[in-house]
Amino acid sequence: GGEGPQRYLGLFTTPVEARGRTGFPGNFAELLVTDGKLSMPLFGRISELESGGLPPEQRTLTQPVDYVARYGRFDVTRTWRNLTMSADFVAIARAAAELYPQSGGQEIDGVLSVDPQGLAALMRYTGPIEVPQLGEPLTADNTADFLMRRQYELFPDNEARTDLLEDVARTTFDRLVGADLPGPRRISEDLGPIVDGGHIQFSPIRDDVLGAMLDFGISGFLPWNLPGDMMTVTTSNAAGSKIDLFTYRRQEYDVRWDPETGQVGATLRVTLENRAPTSGLPNYVIGNVIGLPPGTNRSYVSVYSTLDLAGASVGGQPAPLQSEVETGFNVYSAFVDIPPGGSVQLELELEGVVEG
Repeated sequence: GGEGPQRYLGLFTTPVEARGRTGFPGNFAELLVTDGKLSMPLFGRISELESGGLPPEQRTLTQPVDYVARYGRFDVTRTWRNLTMSADFVAIARAAAELYPQSGGQEIDGVLSVDPQGLAALMRYTGPIEVPQLGEPLTADNTADFLMRRQYELFPDNEARTDLLEDVARTTFDRLVGADLPGPRRISEDLGPIVDGGHIQFSPIRDDVLGAMLDFGISGFLPWNLPGDMMTVTTSNAAGSKIDLFTYRRQEYDVRWDPETGQVGATLRVTLENRAPTSGLPNYVIGNVIGLPPGTNRSYVSVYSTLDLAGASVGGQPAPLQSEVETGFNVYSAFVDIPPGGSVQLELELEGVVEG
């Protein structure tokens, strides 16, 4: 902020309703840095961005091109809750920067995302937060568990739960703004594992600033142009529930490489297990908005790979996957329903050439 005020958009996300690598954004904040001083002039619910500014049908999104091509059908211009579906946080930040002024906000210089584990880590600097409804304070040690599990057991009323979450996030950042923070080395040591895990991500909008930050690993950039074979998998909740609290994922990746020709053949197996109950929790947790039986998980699964798809199966049956391109990766996607107490395996056969 030494060269003038810098304005950033903060998104508070949760993986219990999965979206790409960051999770569902429930709240947002504006952070303003002026002459090295941080303030938070605005805090609200993500629904305010969906209803604010221009009428949703008048909003436009032009960048990034791959992002628009993949996620435009998920109505991201009017549904901010779907904005974080990409595996590349830099692309998410660019899209958010274009949409935020059309949704009632101002021009921004970067985007920050914080999930429950990230919020818990920041509480090391803010101290405990008293929550009368719980009978105990939230601390750096118990906040992540509360935000990802206990809140749904304790608060069947969704509105009351949402109000509480807003208070916790707002209070944490209010205190953080005025906290006496330790030096950069101590902060780096404290938050290094949290950043490495993607629980806190930050991407500036200007290319020159972003380029200077890529080596720090905080930008959430998906590095498509590195040599060799690369692969990643994401899931996004496609049923409007918090059921990903009970979803477990296993991945097996077997690669066969001929160093003389560079030919690669690979088999990727992704197993999604759904441990959700069919009763005993609020409908907004284990129900859905698309008419599936309670406890059923519908996920939009995306596999990012530098290789070409030679064949695929879902649940042991041949399946055509949607094939697209995003940030230099081939992306193969499918909607998958996982019954309560069950599991589904996706198997992809991939092929290509990787130089030695």
